[in-house]
Amino acid sequence: MAFTGFNVPNLHLIEDSFPQRIPTQFEQRDAVRSLAQMGATVARIYTLSIQSNVTRLTHIADERNISASINSVWLGGFDPQSPDSPKTSQTTPNWILIPGTDAPRLYANTALFVALDSAIAEAARHGVKLIVPFIDHWHWWGGLNAFSQMHNVSAAAFYTDAKVVSNFKAVAQFVATRNNSVSGVRYSDDPAIYAWETGNELSNAHAFSSPAVSNRFYSNIASYRVPAEWTIGLATLLKSPSVNVTQPVIDGSYNIYGWDEAVLSHPLIDGFTGHYYQTGAPGNWDAIGVCASFWVLSCLILFCIWKRPAWFFIRVPETRRGLFSFICLGHCAGRQRNSSRIKLKFLKGRNNPDLTDSPEFDPGFDRDRSINSRFVDHDKPTVLATVVVASLILAIISFLVAFILLLMQALPLPEQDYAKRFEQDYDTVTRYNKTFYVGEFGLATTSDYDRLLSAVHNRNSQNPTKKSSGALIWSLRFHSRDGGFYVHNESDYYKSYHWPGGFELKQGKKNQTGFGADESATMALMARFSAISARAAGGVSANPFFEAAPSPPPVMLDAVVHVDVIAQVGLLWRGSAGARNYTIQRAKVDERGRIGDFEILAQEVTDAVESGSVLYEDRDVVAGGSYAYRVHGVSDFGRSETSNSTIVSVK
Repeated sequence: MAFTGFNVPNLHLIEDSFPQRIPTQFEQRDAVRSLAQMGATVARIYTLSIQSNVTRLTHIADERNISASINSVWLGGFDPQSPDSPKTSQTTPNWILIPGTDAPRLYANTALFVALDSAIAEAARHGVKLIVPFIDHWHWWGGLNAFSQMHNVSAAAFYTDAKVVSNFKAVAQFVATRNNSVSGVRYSDDPAIYAWETGNELSNAHAFSSPAVSNRFYSNIASYRVPAEWTIGLATLLKSPSVNVTQPVIDGSYNIYGWDEAVLSHPLIDGFTGHYYQTGAPGNWDAIGVCASFWVLSCLILFCIWKRPAWFFIRVPETRRGLFSFICLGHCAGRQRNSSRIKLKFLKGRNNPDLTDSPEFDPGFDRDRSINSRFVDHDKPTVLATVVVASLILAIISFLVAFILLLMQALPLPEQDYAKRFEQDYDTVTRYNKTFYVGEFGLATTSDYDRLLSAVHNRNSQNPTKKSSGALIWSLRFHSRDGGFYVHNESDYYKSYHWPGGFELKQGKKNQTGFGADESATMALMARFSAISARAAGGVSANPFFEAAPSPPPVMLDAVVHVDVIAQVGLLWRGSAGARNYTIQRAKVDERGRIGDFEILAQEVTDAVESGSVLYEDRDVVAGGSYAYRVHGVSDFGRSETSNSTIVSVK
């Protein structure tokens, strides 16, 4: 089955709030409704959160941490009366022992696993299948480094330490054999799970803390591959009679390092995945900029000391001025007072008794001692000299590091064209009759995406007898329970995407609306290729729910009253999946509480703002008056039902 869709990392744990929180059913439903409306049939969630400490939400923790856990679960709901948004509260999670773990024993956070249950069940109700990766290579959600720390070993031992491997297999078995508390279906048998990935971008390159750094060094890199024994061992467990997953097992190692023959040819590994981003250069340019900044700063300090030593309270003898005069430096604080005392002593030495009564005269004045206390021995470096030498050393080191990084920039880069990289990986994998799909791609131009998606479609069309492929862009964020959308900043230019798109960045008088500059073009492109996938499958849409539920769902409205210098009513609402804008209606309410006729207050109002922001301010109100408001969403397919009515008294 060919597919075009999105990564939805927040579907089971929301990272785009502080603190992290569990998504409500409304939020999960908004996400999968968005996928269904665009015709997507497959999405990918992020890994399990595995933290070595439990100050953040984590699916897995060890016995040493949970006893002192402050890992509260935020279940805040938008509307206390709504059954799909529980009343705002905080609860302490229940921890259950994961069978088969020991030294340390590991525990699962039931609240987070119930959220995962709900995500899978909601996806099934909307015709969407989910790809589930087990663990992350990177530190964003803890990952293998945190799992290793639980066992008091380094990340380099994750794939080889017997106890770490044993406990991780126990975690994988616990997850795969879990019975969904919402649907009642065991995970290993659930058709709503498209595939299991052994992890996210796994590799043996533990010296690097981020993809931008590690990508630069992968050209020689068979040694950075995940050990074949580890991948095969995990696949063997998942296909064993005790677990017996019915879904494909996908090698989640990072494709930039390639794959060992033993893994490619192993019958228990069903497929492979590729992640495509611009490799290496962004990280090096950042490092070059930092080094260059240090170099310029150091040189500026040295130049100022050379030309204007008095600015730094440094005196250099006239006979020793020059570039390296800082080797013989002396303090000049209090120079005027000591100089006058020296002059007085010299005059006294010339038999001038009239100076004896001068307040500046000190009969116990020792000329040699005063001079030595005033100017340090110029043959010995001072503390300031040490600082200057350190500045010189910093300048030299910064220059050398920047020069080396520039040389690395000049080295041949790996192939940057996403389409060509996909074709190389696809051809490698399908020679072994295995599935290959693009698990992530992004942070490039829309034309890069177009070429990649075209290549995926062409490979599927040209090779119908081989395993089909798909592509999932990074990443989709959905409506928040608090109004607006969750937003994730990937860089100054690239941000998360939001259905139905078209939310271009705009700066208004009061607030900023919209998201990434490429959102409109990218969302249109994804919708177009979803339709191509649908036609390849012989239908109007690949998702059977596409035509059945195209209109946006009802809106849930709330209001906040502000009476400062000017009375105003701030409106916010839970957004409607697929709505491009909203129409707001208002009616006056009399003293008896009777609502008059509703009239249109505003049209084409956007909710393309970050979570919790006021979406509309009504300033045409009078202190002491009461007003009723209601909202409906407008989409490409029609309009939603009208929201609840909210009555506001402006006091």
